Amino acid sequence: QPIFASIRWDDIYARKSKPPIIPAVKHPGDTSCFDQYPEDWRSAPFASDKELDLFVDF
Repeated sequence: QPIFASIRWDDIYARKSKPPIIPAVKHPGDTSCFDQYPEDWRSAPFASDKELDLFVDF
């Protein structure tokens, strides 16, 4: 892909390049940068009949 042409992969592999974003991490188990999801996946909205029809022959 042309978008990756300017990336210096050797520098990334050697950890010489700086990341574009450095998240604030409070401790090794910090998950504050992740989205919150319901604990019970069954309470999440399910696909509509129209959406399920897309997978009839899948």
